[in-house]
Amino acid sequence: MEKEIWGIPEIKNLEEAGLGEDKQAIYDLGIKFVEEGKFNEAIECFEKLKEICEERREYGLAARTCEKIGDCYSRLGQEDKRIEYYKFAEEFYKEIKKIYTHEK
Repeated sequence: MEKEIWGIPEIKNLEEAGLGEDKQAIYDLGIKFVEEGKFNEAIECFEKLKEICEERREYGLAARTCEKIGDCYSRLGQEDKRIEYYKFAEEFYKEIKKIYTHEK
């Protein structure tokens, strides 16, 4: 029998959740996985969210999502990946600055 939470079957991964492109639901599922110590599953959620945000040019959420991915890699002891994603976040923040300061 599968584990249930509040009468809802436990979700084991992003694909099983069937959330489509619901950004808030994907973010929330990623946070749930982080709280459960399921960092690889959380990364999967946050990667999907990053992809959606990039396509929609939602750089603020993309940057914060990259920070979350970096945090997950840090918890997994993969410091090189943590740094890589923090640098991605930095690039998104630079894009935001360009938008608000009209830089080229």
